[in-house]
Amino acid sequence: MPEASAPVHMHVNIQWTTAKPIDKLAGDKLKFGNIPEKPGVYRIRCEMPGRPLRVYVGEAENLKNRIDNYGRPYKTAGGRVSPNRGINRRLVNVLRRKGAVARIQVATQATVNVGAGRTRRLKMTKEFHRLLVEAAAIVYEQMYTDAIVINAARPDVVLR
Repeated sequence: MPEASAPVHMHVNIQWTTAKPIDKLAGDKLKFGNIPEKPGVYRIRCEMPGRPLRVYVGEAENLKNRIDNYGRPYKTAGGRVSPNRGINRRLVNVLRRKGAVARIQVATQATVNVGAGRTRRLKMTKEFHRLLVEAAAIVYEQMYTDAIVINAARPDVVLR
């Protein structure tokens, strides 16, 4: 029988920076403001009058490139709708609503506390560090806010 080990207590500290609100341009194009060209984690928060907050959390090696991809709808070479187009379409639908606001928050820095007083800065250049921060952000939103969290694991929930 395997020997039981003591539980490990871990706390992830995420330092979010809020970008300018997302602007809807002509057609289905979107404009995002001041997104850094750095690795990190992002969350898109959609606020609509009379509806629960919708949040989408993701990670990227280059935040600006990933988020800019959401600004323009397109299809893949095979004619299938790309996941970026799906996010674009949902954001456009949100921004068509009167009084709706969509904002992006990015985190290019995070720390983890393990045990008593051992704090380490996570290296956002490492994918597994970004995935830890992304998972922590999703868990936080699901457990401690009234937001509806949208991500690839929950295709049944949409932004609109």
